[in-house]
Amino acid sequence: MLWRFEQDPVNIPLTNNLAERQISHYVVYRKNPYFTQSQRGDRFLERVISIYLTAKQQKINPFIQLQSLIA
Repeated sequence: MLWRFEQDPVNIPLTNNLAERQISHYVVYRKNPYFTQSQRGDRFLERVISIYLTAKQQKINPFIQLQSLIA
């Protein structure tokens, strides 16, 4: 299981650089102490951003995805 990326190097990258680049903009928001006013707000923002980026990566409209999860 550990060496599965050797069998499929196109779909399984060796590093997580792509994921880190995708979230780097949002990490700056998280580091700003005045962006959210509570731990609950931080958790909510992290979850929404995660859903948004996952839908965007799967080429799904993120806003429709969020709307379907809320409704």
